[in-house]
Amino acid sequence: MKRSILILLACVLALLCACAAKPEPTEPQGSSSAAPSEPSSEPVPSTEESSSAPSKTEPPTASFKVTDQRLNVYRNRAEEFWGQVITAVQNTGDAPIYLQDSTFRITDAEGKSLASDATVSAYPQIVAPGETGYYYAETYLETESAEGLTLEFTPQVSVSAQQAVAYTVENPDLQDSRYGGMELRVTLSNSTAQDTRHYCVAVLLFDAEGKLLGQFYDVPSVKVPAGGSAVLELSSYMLPDTVTKAEIADYRILAYELQD
Repeated sequence: MKRSILILLACVLALLCACAAKPEPTEPQGSSSAAPSEPSSEPVPSTEESSSAPSKTEPPTASFKVTDQRLNVYRNRAEEFWGQVITAVQNTGDAPIYLQDSTFRITDAEGKSLASDATVSAYPQIVAPGETGYYYAETYLETESAEGLTLEFTPQVSVSAQQAVAYTVENPDLQDSRYGGMELRVTLSNSTAQDTRHYCVAVLLFDAEGKLLGQFYDVPSVKVPAGGSAVLELSSYMLPDTVTKAEIADYRILAYELQD
């Protein structure tokens, strides 16, 4: 009996030793025991894509409206028909605009072309925001009647890449000329840091309703040094006979460098 118990105990001890000697499974070196994470469904933005590109500034566009456009027809002392082409352009944008040379065409009631010009200038050339510039031309009309005439005119306007160089005018004296037309005597002051180069002095004549009656201009040869002044005299003999000092309610004098 004792021998059987000893044999049984020996078997149990052998079995326990065998279990204790069995090695535990080990993880491969360098691996983690945590369960692998699921791949993210959202793409990881690259460095180039995540860096915001600088926003591009849109270039300014010319914004304007035509506030007055008309053809005034009159007869001169030689009984010839002449026409005044008048177009007022207001700058409705935030940037200065440049009134380029533009083309007009005048036709009679039958569609016959009576006059045209592709180099109509504006006064002033550069118009600041909120201000108004004026296209103006006078032309001979080969016609026997002023009835049924039509004006075709489209102003060519762009944003100005330059700022206007303007001069100050003082002590203006506007008078009727003894030979017809108007005469102006005015002092021009140059408060800029540069001598005058190629400048224009334009006189715009308005009626009591603010409508342009006519204009005349000159490109003086007198050079005015920086900080200096000069007295200028201008005259025009091409205005209609109806444009006299008595009919003029207001006038505006512009003095500025011409743009190339």
